[in-house]
Amino acid sequence: MLKLKNVSKYYYQDGVITEGFSKVSLELHIGEFVVITGESGSGKSTLLNVLSGLDTYEDGEMYINGEETSHYTENDFLEYRRKYVSNIFQNFNLVNSYTVYENIELAMIMNGEKHKDIKKRVNEIIDIVGLKKYKNTHTSKLSGGQKQRVAIARALANETPIIVADEPTGSLDSKASKDIIKLLHEISKDKLVIIVTHNKKEIEEYATRLIRMHDGKILENKCLNKINLDSDVETKDIRNISLFNKIRLGIRNAFNLPVKMLLMIAIFMLIIITLVSNYASFKQAENQESETSFSMHFINASDKRIIINKKNKESFNDSDFKKINEINGINYIIKNDLLTDQDINISSEMLSMNGRIEFNEIENVDVGRLPSNDNEFIIIGSKDNYFLSHMSEDILNKEFSINNIGNEIKSTAVGIKYDESLGE
Repeated sequence: MLKLKNVSKYYYQDGVITEGFSKVSLELHIGEFVVITGESGSGKSTLLNVLSGLDTYEDGEMYINGEETSHYTENDFLEYRRKYVSNIFQNFNLVNSYTVYENIELAMIMNGEKHKDIKKRVNEIIDIVGLKKYKNTHTSKLSGGQKQRVAIARALANETPIIVADEPTGSLDSKASKDIIKLLHEISKDKLVIIVTHNKKEIEEYATRLIRMHDGKILENKCLNKINLDSDVETKDIRNISLFNKIRLGIRNAFNLPVKMLLMIAIFMLIIITLVSNYASFKQAENQESETSFSMHFINASDKRIIINKKNKESFNDSDFKKINEINGINYIIKNDLLTDQDINISSEMLSMNGRIEFNEIENVDVGRLPSNDNEFIIIGSKDNYFLSHMSEDILNKEFSINNIGNEIKSTAVGIKYDESLGE
């Protein structure tokens, strides 16, 4: 199934070339329990990484099911690992906050397995590795040997034809190590299992092939037990994780650790409060700017004022005003409201005054009366103003000319209201 022909691996660092291993040729088959041994730095772990697709090679050719891999891209090797290889690590690489069941289930979820097919298969694998009693136990509470069994179970869940393990018993006691090696041997009957180890003695009674390396070269490649050579191996189709399972994992990870969940909620609430606060401040500033803004065209910036015009820019007539007045929510219409945006001069035969026109709802006046039609107005000013306080008879019921940007309107003053805030 796996074939290496004169394969070499080199490392380049700071202009220095280091040899991982050189001119390695070997063939490995389904049903073999392969043990690679050698002292530290002999190249055994580097060889395992190349065989498993975790690392690339520079010279020679590696074949998988008769297919050349020297042209493989990074994505090709990723697909190779997903379809063909499961890794068992010395430090287990488990999710400690997950139960035994959830760790094994995770491998199947990541391979796109359907939820309905997962439960039965996970329970079968748990029985195989002898962890039925610990099915719902968090892996953080397991012993080293039990954790390694979970790692093996996870490798089985991937249903790949090749399982590789780098020092799988390095952190275990002798009894746990023996149990793990025995378990790996049992599952090698229909898989290719490749193990790197320093301790050849604890494993050689189970090995079908022993490979001994030294200084990047194979010194010994011995077949200890004959097996029936495999034909081409069929691999399982790998699918992408489904949306449903993505949601399941998201919910599980959110609620799996209470402290983590509370921290996430607190951060989320803080973000929401900050965004709402900033938005409220922005809108407040926008409103204040609107209220205090100045326009060369509109001095009257009252928030009660709505200015409309026709699309064709024509003037409004009485029919238009009638239609507007029939709209719900319209209380009154000011026809000549542009007068409120300019300084004006009002004059009669007796006097002349400057000011601004405002269309306000006035409940009472101090002298005279309130207007009763469109051609009447009242004057608002300070009582200290001589004209308003001493010449009211010359103002009331007299016709004034209101001059605004070249336009002249005739209107009658009918009342005076005093407002001391205006000054003289």
